[in-house]
Amino acid sequence: MPHSIWLGQVKPPEHAWLDPKIPRLLLGSSKKNPIERIKELESELGLKIKPRMDILRKIPKQEFGASSYKTREEIREQKKRVKKFLLEKKYIVDLNSGKHVYTVYVINLSDEVGPRIGRHRWVYVGQTFRTPEERLEQHLNGHKSSKHVKNYGQKLNYTLFKELPKVRFRQDAEVLERLLAKDLERRGFNVKGGH
Repeated sequence: MPHSIWLGQVKPPEHAWLDPKIPRLLLGSSKKNPIERIKELESELGLKIKPRMDILRKIPKQEFGASSYKTREEIREQKKRVKKFLLEKKYIVDLNSGKHVYTVYVINLSDEVGPRIGRHRWVYVGQTFRTPEERLEQHLNGHKSSKHVKNYGQKLNYTLFKELPKVRFRQDAEVLERLLAKDLERRGFNVKGGH
């Protein structure tokens, strides 16, 4: 049975830093009818997903390719090409069927990081699809770690990130991470991370 690509749109959580006008698209593939797969995913995630096969039909044939593929490798490569095309058109796209939930977190750092520039303490801002607690452990253990957190990390500062929503798209998490870092700097914190 061949695989075919599907596309569904979800609403972002409401937050001043997230532009609701930019469509958030889940890009997936299935051996099932695409609409059936989207309905299954809605049930699995408890999320309203609007089928957007209309967007797929507008992608030029040279970008979209065939309507179905026989192997996982073929469909994986096709999804990468479609994602690249959609990103160039300024859509926000996820290839994980919305199953990852990203959190932006803040970790307190010791003053040994360096001299303070702002009046408040040093902090590190990051984002992850793990829990903030798991990600802190990874940093402290040197796994995909920021050198600042590995060497100077202390604890999570929940107060500084509790107002931020969890998001299903890495691109949204990156926006929140960057804007939180800028906001903290504006408020007088000394910030590492926040790419």
